[in-house]
Amino acid sequence: NADANTFVLGGGYGLEQTILGGAHYAVAAFLPYTWLSISGNSEALGGVEVDNSVSGFGDLTIVPVLLGWKSGNWQYDFLLPVYAPTGSYEVGRLGNTGLNYWTFDPIVGVAYSNAKSGLNAAIHMGYAINTENSDTDYKSGSAMHFDLAIQQILPAGTGLMTLGAEGFYFNQVSCDSGS
Repeated sequence: NADANTFVLGGGYGLEQTILGGAHYAVAAFLPYTWLSISGNSEALGGVEVDNSVSGFGDLTIVPVLLGWKSGNWQYDFLLPVYAPTGSYEVGRLGNTGLNYWTFDPIVGVAYSNAKSGLNAAIHMGYAINTENSDTDYKSGSAMHFDLAIQQILPAGTGLMTLGAEGFYFNQVSCDSGS
């Protein structure tokens, strides 16, 4: 059994002037704080009960490049989230709030937003590249992911209501390595 609750504090800044053929440029950073509780029974260890609780800062996400080109109702995006190993990590601990390795996750995508009809849709694809965990000499494989969202904004009294769906596909596409 595992319970995780995370609060993320973050922000970003976008330049008013455009670059690279009209791209809007922004940077962002996000710092999570996680409360993690894990318990279970290991049959492989003869029914031994395991229990671990830890809380602390997780890995800092820095987005040094966030570009968006707009054309009518369409926006084309490129961003580069970098996950820095700043979170709490101990070898052998059942749960950790950090991973103890860097991840570089270039993402490209396209979004459609129609203010008249209220229809919004977006699809993004990323390729997460992990570095080696220096404490374990283990490297997790790279992962491909797709994120999709569609929503309809509707008038509701004096405000708005949104109905929609989100989905994702995440798959490790290269092998782990290390002992």
